[in-house]
Amino acid sequence: MLKQAFYAGFCFALLCNGCMSNDMEGEWGDAKTKMQEASFDAWVEHGRYGEVLIEGKEITGERQERSLPGANRGSVIKTYIDPAVYEKMQNIDEEEEVEVVLSVRSKHRLSKLPRYDRSLSVDHNDNLEIAAKRKAIMSRDARARSAERRALRERIEHAGGGMVSEHAAGNALVCRLTRGMLEELLAEHAEIASVTASTYEKPVQLLKPVTKSRYVVDTIELGRLAQKSDQYVDNGYTGYGYRVGLLDTGVYADHTVLKSPDHIDIWKDCGWTVYANCNLYPVGLYAGRYDPGDAEYDGGHGTGIANILIGNANNGYAYRGVAMDAWLDSANIYIGTHHNVLYEPAALRGLNRLAPYDDVIVANFTFDQTDEGAVASAADDLYDQGVIMIAPVGNSPAAPAYSPANAHKVIGAGAYYADTGEDDVAAAGVPTDNRIKPDVAGPTEVIAARNTGPTDMQYTNGTLAAAGFMGGAALLLRDYYDTRNWSSDPGAVYAALITFGDKGGSD
Repeated sequence: MLKQAFYAGFCFALLCNGCMSNDMEGEWGDAKTKMQEASFDAWVEHGRYGEVLIEGKEITGERQERSLPGANRGSVIKTYIDPAVYEKMQNIDEEEEVEVVLSVRSKHRLSKLPRYDRSLSVDHNDNLEIAAKRKAIMSRDARARSAERRALRERIEHAGGGMVSEHAAGNALVCRLTRGMLEELLAEHAEIASVTASTYEKPVQLLKPVTKSRYVVDTIELGRLAQKSDQYVDNGYTGYGYRVGLLDTGVYADHTVLKSPDHIDIWKDCGWTVYANCNLYPVGLYAGRYDPGDAEYDGGHGTGIANILIGNANNGYAYRGVAMDAWLDSANIYIGTHHNVLYEPAALRGLNRLAPYDDVIVANFTFDQTDEGAVASAADDLYDQGVIMIAPVGNSPAAPAYSPANAHKVIGAGAYYADTGEDDVAAAGVPTDNRIKPDVAGPTEVIAARNTGPTDMQYTNGTLAAAGFMGGAALLLRDYYDTRNWSSDPGAVYAALITFGDKGGSD
């Protein structure tokens, strides 16, 4: 009977791109959270060159109460089964093991963290006190989430399964299970929200080296002008003191646009071989360039995105990044000889590790999952903590937006060509609850840094580049709003990104 229920659930998952098994009525579906928030109007008038002339803010009414949905909007709770897991389970014996990620439903929403004072140095006493408060809050939340996973963790260990890692954001367990053990867990534990595969092989993205005839055409400056972000920089809103996290292939830290001055702070590997613990790289190990052959295949798109986000002007003003004075925290989450295998535990490690530091995180990867998977849930959790989350929707016109861009609390980045303004061919899909993605489009197809040498450049394209531009824009907006003493919570910045967008596509 267990096997029959298991495979019936998987078949339904494939047909509806959703989930089945473990239906449950009651408290999980009814969980609601009340949130009090102020209602106010704020305005600003700019001069011809972007300078602030007049500004104001006025409370317009009493604090309003808004209901936040719990784990599910309906009364029936279902477990999302990743089609990749279903396909794997169809082809292995009952005693054969597979590594999967189990996300557990939570009634404990992660707490909003106090903000750092970005006008002060990171080691200023005031910021050290804030860091201690953030650590205490995150530890408390982690303990509460760990308690919610305890019964499932103990059941797995008792049955002889192997625990790989656990994560508070996403409330996830990474474990090695036999097919039979997974069947039993699904039948016994209704708190399992999703079952996803740990590895996803992606097509190698062939980025184009720069040719002389195009070198001065599609510059980063063209993208900055297209999204009109230089007006902020020209008026002093440069992201100084702010931090942006980049989860990608890592960065080639010796590229001239990333050093002198150096704005890379955290430089971690969350996926590669023996260093896959999110610790700092050993000296001389550059993400995206582990051996000379690797660079021939992808050129290290993480290095190009870092250039777009925070790069300096050492290669010329035209190749300066959007938020040139911000700090970059980089984490590699790819494995495989050519950096073409996405490892979900590495993505979860990276999200959890960078959350304590960053104002904005660009999650520059795409998992073929719905918004019910652990990665999308983790991205939503970071939003609750106060992090602005940006992710590319993907480059497949036939597919809906990928995870984590399809999450409820993430800005999904589409793309348009920086030189023409025309829409790039990218995913524009409707998730299971009829939301529309992408949320906003950013510039793409520009020349940025390449990992093959300290001055090498390449074309950086698709929604990956657009997410980089959008992450930089979000940093500048947060800087601007903080300076005006307006709310720069993620929701306020999201509203600004969408409201300030002036390009409407056919969809």
